[in-house]
Amino acid sequence: MSSSPIFWINGSFQNADAVHIPVSDRGFLLGDGIFDTMAVENGTPQSLDIHLERLRQNADVMGITLPYTAHELSYVYMDLISKNQGIGTHAAIRTTVTRGSGARGLAIPDPQHPVCLITIASYNPDAIATPAHLVIAKTVRRNDQSPLSRIKSLNYGDHILAKKEATERGADDAIFLNTKDRVCCTTNANIFVETHTGDILTPPLTDGVLAGTVRRKLLDAGHVKEQSLSANDLYTAKAVFLTNSLMQRRTVQRIDDTTFETA
Repeated sequence: MSSSPIFWINGSFQNADAVHIPVSDRGFLLGDGIFDTMAVENGTPQSLDIHLERLRQNADVMGITLPYTAHELSYVYMDLISKNQGIGTHAAIRTTVTRGSGARGLAIPDPQHPVCLITIASYNPDAIATPAHLVIAKTVRRNDQSPLSRIKSLNYGDHILAKKEATERGADDAIFLNTKDRVCCTTNANIFVETHTGDILTPPLTDGVLAGTVRRKLLDAGHVKEQSLSANDLYTAKAVFLTNSLMQRRTVQRIDDTTFETA
C-alpha cells in the first residue's frame, strides 16, 4: 500500500492526500452531519447490517437523505478494504455524511447535495483492552431531551470537553450524567453494570444514551436489561464494563474513588 491510504468520496476512490471538502460544506461549518465507525477484522466488516441500519436511522433524525443505498455502501466498503490491503488485521471504517454545501446561515438548503466520505485506518485492539479508569464528568451534562444525544452526529463538542476533563483528572474517559442526574454513557462507549444479584443493566436510550451497535446486540440476545442508573448504582455495582464497535468489551477498574476487582 502507498504511504497514504485510499479513501472514497461521493463515488470516487482517491488517495487520502487528494480528498477535499468544500469550505462551504455544512458539516465543516456547522457540524451538520452524521458518522458511523465500524470494525473490520481480517478484511471482514463486523455487524455490517446493524451499522448500515443505524446510519440510515441517524440520517432520518437529521433530515438528511443518504445519497447511497445500504447495498451500494456495502460494496464500497469491500472495495475500500481491498484497495487498502496493507492496513492490517484490525481496521476501522468511518462513514461520514454531511448535508453538503449551502448558503450562509442555518436554513437547510433545498435541494440538498450530501457529501459521503468513507475512510479507513488501522487500530491496535490491545491499546483499548486494558481495564479503564473513569471519572464522572463535572464540566458538562448530557441533554437527554435532545434527539442528538442518541445518534452519532458531527456535534461532538460536549464529548471533547468531557474527554479533556478526564485527561486532566488522570482518567481514561468520562461518564456523562444527564440533566436528571442519571447515568448515560462515556464519551465513546456504552456503559453496563453487573449487580450483586447477577443482573446486567444499561441505561435506556431515553436517558440520553447513544444507540451503540454492541449494546443493541446484547439487548437483542436478552443478556442485558435497560434501567435508569444513578452514580451510586455505579459505585455499588459488582462490576462495570464498556462496549463499542472497536473494543467490543472493556472492563472498568475504577470510577472516581471506587475500585472494582477485574480478575
